[in-house]
Amino acid sequence: MASDSRVAGGNGGRAGRRLLSTAAIFVGALLGSLAILHGYTTLPLLLAALLLGAVTLLSFRLTRSEAL
Repeated sequence: MASDSRVAGGNGGRAGRRLLSTAAIFVGALLGSLAILHGYTTLPLLLAALLLGAVTLLSFRLTRSEAL
């Protein structure tokens, strides 16, 4: 966020999206830690693996559709 700030010479136009991304990371970490504290030790790992797989497949499909 600092690289896009006006102080660093950027236009500051993507600050909202970056703040939303930071908030999503924080909420994910909070929910994962709460799941572990309540005894669901494999749930955060399972959700992370499913999310990683989904993002990988989506990225692969988007990259292939743009290459054609």
